[in-house]
Amino acid sequence: MNVVLYILFIAFLFPSVNNVVKSKLLSVVIYRGNALVTKVISARVEKGENLIKVGKLTPNILNQTVQVEILKGKDVKISDVKVEETYLEKPEVEKIEKLKAKLDSLNDLIGLKKGDLEVVLGAIEFLKKFPSAWQGQRFNRADVEGYFGFYNKELRENIKKKIKLENEIERLNYEKKLIEDELNKLSAPKEKSKGIEINLLSGSNEEVDIKLSYLVTGATWVPSYEIRANSISGKVELNLFALVKQSTGEDWVDVPIEIGTSPVFIYGAPPELQPWYVDVYQPRFRKDFFKGEISEAPKIAVEVSPEFISPEIEVEMTSVSFKLPKSSVPSDDQFHKIFLSSFSQDVEFAYYAVPKLSKYAYLTASLRNDFKFPILSGEARIYIDGKYTSTSTLNKILPDETFDLFLGVDENIRIERKLKRKFTEFTLFGRNKKIHYEYEMEIENGKKRDITIDVKDNYPVSRNEKIKVVLETPSEGEAKIEPDEGTITWKINLRPGERRILTVKFYIEHPKDLSVSGLE
Repeated sequence: MNVVLYILFIAFLFPSVNNVVKSKLLSVVIYRGNALVTKVISARVEKGENLIKVGKLTPNILNQTVQVEILKGKDVKISDVKVEETYLEKPEVEKIEKLKAKLDSLNDLIGLKKGDLEVVLGAIEFLKKFPSAWQGQRFNRADVEGYFGFYNKELRENIKKKIKLENEIERLNYEKKLIEDELNKLSAPKEKSKGIEINLLSGSNEEVDIKLSYLVTGATWVPSYEIRANSISGKVELNLFALVKQSTGEDWVDVPIEIGTSPVFIYGAPPELQPWYVDVYQPRFRKDFFKGEISEAPKIAVEVSPEFISPEIEVEMTSVSFKLPKSSVPSDDQFHKIFLSSFSQDVEFAYYAVPKLSKYAYLTASLRNDFKFPILSGEARIYIDGKYTSTSTLNKILPDETFDLFLGVDENIRIERKLKRKFTEFTLFGRNKKIHYEYEMEIENGKKRDITIDVKDNYPVSRNEKIKVVLETPSEGEAKIEPDEGTITWKINLRPGERRILTVKFYIEHPKDLSVSGLE
């Protein structure tokens, strides 16, 4: 009877322990700053108390987010869940000892080779100094020829030995470095990891499936856009991608991945309102204010091959989720491009030019957000007729909202502005002078279709009653003129290959003794 009680007591203190079980990745939800990882564990439990250990998990787990759920197991209940910090085991003791022995042998061999090299170097040095010992003595021709034959032969042989020994020492040092690097790697501090212990109470012996989920840090995504405009068909296509990266230490390979826009709150308690203080303003200066240090924006590697798997889109009240049936994101802390959604629209392209400031025509278009969710702020790469033109930034745009796109320059439209004439004349009595200006702008359509282009220029605006500005060309019927701002806007249509010349003529009149600023 006492023996039975003792066995039951031991069983109570030390429950049935399964070996560390392997977990299978089920799905990943990536948020803007962390990710929800879900795994499934299969194990066999015995009647009574069981301890399931899941090891070699990422140290990025947020302990308070761990959740466990029984998927399969009728008489099984969860009694406790604990997260512990562990270290990845590296049973490499025998390998380390072998490498150390090999390293000792290499050091001995390198020492011997260096000794041999010293002997050879000494022989070479002796041969170079040997002729000085024969100074003052007389030799015949045969003696001299015999000496130089001996000298050349011995010196040549020793130089060969020197080169061979130096090459052998270099090779042995390289082998030594490889062994030292491997030893350093094996002897480095053990990698941190985390393990999860799950205590189960089972009413019978059976197979169980357990769902394990937790949030991890070291994962994020940012929206990225490609805008592709076709100036011939009049279409604009907007493609939305997710640039995803993670450094959790675990590769996510061929698993369902969800990209989520909703923020994740780890703690369930509501925020507390803090006191709102007001006081007399007192300027404060940071010590590093004048250092001029500017933090650089993080670089995003966008030149990666995207995955074109159309996700299932789920739009909720305040967020949207993109669910991909299968995708992969390695733990390499590099951005990987995943296709999310796109739409295409017919648009009316318009061109805008300011020849005074730029010799290029800029393509613009109005677009409507056809997504069922907001366009989030992000970088947009713009392509016109298959050619990359520029990078821009999209701000947040609500569904069905219209926004303007500036698509970059079109080099098929040639623009040139030049000063054609400038001269000064004086009035009849010589009190005032007039400075005449004439500018010419040439616009040529090098495209294979008709275009509409707004061309903008300006002329001076007087801020003193003694200075008079008179615009002679163009007239109100030829262009839109705003005298208060001094701007002129032409709206012109050009057929393929057509060229148009626009002229601006004006004069500035003022007293000849008056010094005027702002003149060209």
